[in-house]
Amino acid sequence: MNDPNASPRSVQGSFEKLVNSIDGIIWELDVASFSFTYVSPQAERILGYPLSAWFETPSVWLRQLHPEDRDPTLATCLAETRACRGHDLQYRMIAADGHTVWMRDIITVVVENGEPVALRGLMVDITDAHETEERLRASERRLELALEGAELYFWELDLHDMRLEYAGDFPALLGYGPDEIEACAEAWEALVHPDDRPAMTAAWRCHLEGHSPAFEVDFRLHTKTGTWKWLQARGKIVERDAEGRPLRVSGTDRDITAQMEAQRAERESEARFRATFEQAAVGMAHFSPDGFCLRANRKFAQMLGYAPEEMIGKHFRELTHPDDADRVAGVLERMGRGELDAFQLDKRYLLKDGSYIWGQSTISTARGDRGGTRFFNVVASDITERIEGEQRVRELQGRLQLATSLAQVGYWEHDLVTGRIFYSPEWKRHLGFEDGELPDRYDSWESRLHPDDKDFVLSRVGQLVQAAGTHHDQFEYRLRHKDGSYRWILSRTVPHRDEAGRTVKLSGTHIDITERKEAEERIRQASQHDPLTGLPNRALIYEFGERLLAAASRSGVRVAVLFVDLDRFKPINDTYGHDVGDDVLKEIAGRLCACVRGEDLVGRLGGDEFLAVLPHIQGDGDPMRVASKILSSLEEPCQVDGLTLEISPSIGVALYPQDGGTIDELIKNADTAMFHAKEAGRNNFQFFRPELNARVTEALRIENRLKRGLDDMEFVLFYQPIVNTESESVVGAEALLRWPAMGIGPDRFVPVAETAGFMPPLGAWVLREACRQKRAWQANGLPAFPVAVNVSPTQFRQKSFYANLCEALETGGLAPADLHIEVTESIVMKNVEEAAATLHSLRNLGVKVALDDFGTGYSSLSYLRWLPIDILKVDQSFVRNLDRDPASLAIADAIIALGDTLGLEIIAEGIESSEIAELLKTRRCRHGQGFHYCRPIPARDFESWYRTRPRGGAAAASGGATAP
Repeated sequence: MNDPNASPRSVQGSFEKLVNSIDGIIWELDVASFSFTYVSPQAERILGYPLSAWFETPSVWLRQLHPEDRDPTLATCLAETRACRGHDLQYRMIAADGHTVWMRDIITVVVENGEPVALRGLMVDITDAHETEERLRASERRLELALEGAELYFWELDLHDMRLEYAGDFPALLGYGPDEIEACAEAWEALVHPDDRPAMTAAWRCHLEGHSPAFEVDFRLHTKTGTWKWLQARGKIVERDAEGRPLRVSGTDRDITAQMEAQRAERESEARFRATFEQAAVGMAHFSPDGFCLRANRKFAQMLGYAPEEMIGKHFRELTHPDDADRVAGVLERMGRGELDAFQLDKRYLLKDGSYIWGQSTISTARGDRGGTRFFNVVASDITERIEGEQRVRELQGRLQLATSLAQVGYWEHDLVTGRIFYSPEWKRHLGFEDGELPDRYDSWESRLHPDDKDFVLSRVGQLVQAAGTHHDQFEYRLRHKDGSYRWILSRTVPHRDEAGRTVKLSGTHIDITERKEAEERIRQASQHDPLTGLPNRALIYEFGERLLAAASRSGVRVAVLFVDLDRFKPINDTYGHDVGDDVLKEIAGRLCACVRGEDLVGRLGGDEFLAVLPHIQGDGDPMRVASKILSSLEEPCQVDGLTLEISPSIGVALYPQDGGTIDELIKNADTAMFHAKEAGRNNFQFFRPELNARVTEALRIENRLKRGLDDMEFVLFYQPIVNTESESVVGAEALLRWPAMGIGPDRFVPVAETAGFMPPLGAWVLREACRQKRAWQANGLPAFPVAVNVSPTQFRQKSFYANLCEALETGGLAPADLHIEVTESIVMKNVEEAAATLHSLRNLGVKVALDDFGTGYSSLSYLRWLPIDILKVDQSFVRNLDRDPASLAIADAIIALGDTLGLEIIAEGIESSEIAELLKTRRCRHGQGFHYCRPIPARDFESWYRTRPRGGAAAASGGATAP
């Protein structure tokens, strides 16, 4: 190009070839008239308008600027021109055929005497790159939605003592061990990057003071290796006190380090890209006919990592990926032979550091006057982002499809502007359809809504469409399956809004939760009804009674409570067995229900104790008539398995409001009246009177002896093994408290000790003695199976309980894993928050916790999902009748399934026969205890039994041990 001997025509021809080889529009514009003085021929190919249209007034450029881009583009161009600064614009133009073209315009200002006189620029079509970026962003949004909630670290902060608890091994994310960071907010705040603390404090305060619906902030935490991890925190107040002050906050942390670093890398890449283009509009180089670089502009050299002078003498193979070199050589050979004048190809360029980029290269031939090839002109642009973006789109689409398939997540999108709707194949499979069977229409979803859920769901969706912001909604509802049944769906819906805030699209995920809902319903039914008789259990009786008394207090009506205890029932159980006794109880339950009105409630408290609650009584005559009817109904003997069994009731009656203001007081006083009925000869009823204190007298007698019994240490521990139902190997032992000196069972002295305040010292002794005995067994060669200790309510609620437990472990020389603690549902549910704090302390120490008598109390599944419980003990009232009672079997199956779902160990209590043991083994209940294996026995007998018991078969202990 600088050949002094070249003719003007030759130079002009080379210049035209150079201009024509550039994949863009080169132009020049006079500032004063704002009209074009030069436009390269590529303008006709790229936008379709004749060149003459560019020189009209106004020019085609002004007329065909996209309406949304015209004002901001002109304003920027004029401002930068007045300032004599070059500028880089991106805008849309309407092509001659009506389609939209994204243009990048790199503009240089020509200045004379300090004033702008002309503009020169290069317009490049960037539509493909722009659309690739849009597809990439759309795919990333879909993937993020489909995988939301994965790799989340859940946390909970107690605002009272600022204790911070995490679910999962969150410290490991930062390289720390589980105990290297104290579980308090202060310890974690110390790890926050100083630059992020103000934003975190502001977000936290804003949420706690009620100015924002949730706590959301991105911040950095210091890792053990000295680096920083970016996290995204989201939290919300989940509990307040009676005055509305926040007590507890729950939330999640998500590792967004990779995302933040990618954004940082993207920003840095964009900065480098812009800086390079400010110095040169396009990469250009000249190569000799034999492939050596003659010269390169700054853009081209920088694109490959070289200084311009370093490029001279480089062969094209040194700058080309080996896999592309032969293809490029073939193109150059054809161009050298005159077969091609210009050629465009995508190839990989090798950089100076050995890496490579993708480049789009336009190669043209510069020929001499005699037609020979003087050099090859190469115009190159970096298209790595586009190529990698297309690859990422393909990868993200594949990952999205795989992730939704593995997670069984259905995905859907509904475009509210066009009406177009999309259901993923997994979404359709949730309803039993193959891809292509169910129409991709909105009405195919609405028509399948359960009638009871339709108004609720459509209302929630409507609210989401109308609401402002970008929050999402999550709710559960039922959809009709292909087979006509209904499936429960957990749906998460996210609105997409335009710049004006209008909702233009909804998208979301579906997860089939039918099995979970059915299991919860079975457990809920089991938790409120007696499995033997089907009557309401104690929990439901108390719930009904409290609601009834609240209504009675407002209306002034009277209520009666009848406590019914069966006389001479124990001999039936002892003589004929529990199966006959169970049939009697079911017969009695049916007769009792026939003796009351439809609005009355009959329930079973346990054993042979029943309760009838009578609302809206007019006077004492109403409960008297019901009690008399019960006495008359039970006069008829029960016919069971060919046996004629006579049984009678003793009935105690308490009235609201004179005999008590709560259901608990009424039941207690009706119980006292029932004992008076027994003392009066049984088979009668008595109304409660304050002087009925027989039980109080008995309690006082036991209470007076308790202190001496503690001082003289008259108590002993018996032990009952817990076995593996498959191998019948011993996997643990339960310590059971006995008082031989008094000759009464724990059912009589433990309640008195609890009420009188003796259980904390007595329970502390039980802990120490159980640990001591466990250590002695280990010293004598018994395996290191854990020992389980029952904890009373007052002992569990004592502040010194945790310290006493630690002292017992230390004194006994045991590891925390050697000790299991058993608590009843009533202990946990009495004060869930306080109980949860104690249970978390035990979990952190390493002591496992068992929930005893599960299914007979009033536990809540919602609490059970987050309480740190390790073991569920299935109550013997369910286990004892598994081979005869389908209801008990269904409840046991539900509890075992619940344990599998929540990762809990299941222990069945009260296994009394090989048939029950075999049935539990087939139901995947791996652990059990009961008379079938061994009765509770003293420690010395337990050790002897363990050493002498037959291997591979159950063996009952001898020695006259009594039942618990």
